[in-house]
Amino acid sequence: MHTRRQENHVTLSVCDASGRCVINLADEQFQRGTHRLVWDGTDSHGTPVASGVYLIELKSGVLRLAQKLSHVKKDVFLGVRELYNQDSRKKG
Repeated sequence: MHTRRQENHVTLSVCDASGRCVINLADEQFQRGTHRLVWDGTDSHGTPVASGVYLIELKSGVLRLAQKLSHVKKDVFLGVRELYNQDSRKKG
């Protein structure tokens, strides 16, 4: 969440540990007020990114802020476990 005191151009990027930009969440003029942007854990192509440490970088006028973020992918084994349990019930 970011609060603007005045209208200004804002860029908000997510970069991986090697410094490669994964996605640009914003690159536009923002009006005065509070704004909220949510990253869904995907890159600019909509592909889920790997678990790891990412850097969120905000630029607005002369202001530049950076914050580390740990991203953990969702557990993909829940569906597999559920299928296994269903199969074992059918056999027994």
